[in-house]
Amino acid sequence: MIGIIINITDGCGGAERRLIRIFNRIALERNDIRLIIIGNENSVDIIKENYILGKLNFKEIVVLPRYRSLIKYLILQKHSILLSVDLNIATILINTIIKLKSGKTMTVLANYYQAKNIKGSLIGALKLKVNDIRTKKNEILIAYFAMKTIDYMDCLYPKYETRLKEEFTNVKISITPNSFTDLEKFFPKKKKNLMVFSAARLEAIKNPILLAKAVELIQDEIRKHKYQIYIYGKGYQEKYINSFILDNKIEDILIMKGYSDMSKVLPQAKVFFSLQVDENYPSQSMIEAIASGCCIIATDVGDTSKIAKKEFSLLVENDKESLAKGILVYLNEMDQCKIEINARKFAEKHLNIETSVNYFMKILNKLSD
Repeated sequence: MIGIIINITDGCGGAERRLIRIFNRIALERNDIRLIIIGNENSVDIIKENYILGKLNFKEIVVLPRYRSLIKYLILQKHSILLSVDLNIATILINTIIKLKSGKTMTVLANYYQAKNIKGSLIGALKLKVNDIRTKKNEILIAYFAMKTIDYMDCLYPKYETRLKEEFTNVKISITPNSFTDLEKFFPKKKKNLMVFSAARLEAIKNPILLAKAVELIQDEIRKHKYQIYIYGKGYQEKYINSFILDNKIEDILIMKGYSDMSKVLPQAKVFFSLQVDENYPSQSMIEAIASGCCIIATDVGDTSKIAKKEFSLLVENDKESLAKGILVYLNEMDQCKIEINARKFAEKHLNIETSVNYFMKILNKLSD
């Protein structure tokens, strides 16, 4: 069996959503795909309702409440290949179990800061001076040891491909092709005067407070155009953002919405914000928004421009004045109908699932040799 481990206890991130869809499609051709979910009794229903268009094709779906249960499960089961997401202590444990049982291991590296900072030698990891408060030295050390247990790594970030390959010669590494979404699930519908920010976790690196501060600057203009802006997601910045909204009396135009099925939101939205501090590529939410015909307003960081094309996007600096100016450019100067058409055309040409399915099928075949 091929095991795919997905943790959705804290919400389903973009990498996880992508993998669920890819391997559900692969399961149409292979009868040996087992989806292993770290979650609760509602997890399968959540996946059916939010992340899969059509039926679930997996040979088997197993739901486990925590990683401790997963360890016990893997000891008892046989997997020829096991795929997990990111590098942590759990990665080391589960990969070690699989390799002791003569299986192959694969990890999808979706953690930008690990990709940026991980070192290929223990001395390098120990000497690393981490200036970024979002990256702790112990996480880099754990990532170093986790890499020793991996046969194949799929990395989301093209800019780090050369360095990773040079530092980790024991691991086969490739870069995810342009991501994708279900074009039949995310597509333009009748648009409302709605702008959307969405993140599985509302945290500093996702930058939701930047949007609140920009809205406060141009609140009268937003009201004049009769727009509302929704923030979707939950996390430790939630109370802070709510307080800012109330203190600045913008609760009529900026509204916190919690979690939602974004396939019911984005098709009706006109604008999607992707405001991450260091990298928006390849944001799954942004890709879903492009397929839905949204204008993308994104921070100009990393490889964002690879996916946020000028025909349907605005790139801004990571400050409230630049973001506010971008919103005003959209409201007063841009052809909204043309944006919708251009975004959808780009999605149909570049963001279909087939490229990703073929990519992962080739990896499975290599690991099976």
